[in-house]
Amino acid sequence: MKIRKLFLIIVIILLSFQLFAQTNNGYVFPAGHWIYNSLYTLAKEQKVTGFYENSMMTAAELKFYFDELDYDSLSDSGKLLYKKVAALLSPSENGNSAFTFIPQLRVNPEIYY
Repeated sequence: MKIRKLFLIIVIILLSFQLFAQTNNGYVFPAGHWIYNSLYTLAKEQKVTGFYENSMMTAAELKFYFDELDYDSLSDSGKLLYKKVAALLSPSENGNSAFTFIPQLRVNPEIYY
């Protein structure tokens, strides 16, 4: 019975970390990532200038500029590209959320003789 209580407490503690997890808006996309070319193409299609000239932008910056694009005024190929970028930037679209719990377990077996 004592082991069950201890196990339950550990599980509750591990699951409570999800409440404090945040979406990684500080992630910096590396230079040459396909998202820069995609945003450049979408911006040129809508005649928006300025933001695509910067490289090494964070996810939050890209979301800010991406929200300025109008989906309805895009061509068919632009709409497909828009959906691809939205899937990368929107956590709910690609299965992630602000409450994602990703344990990083490492196993390092050692044998001594």
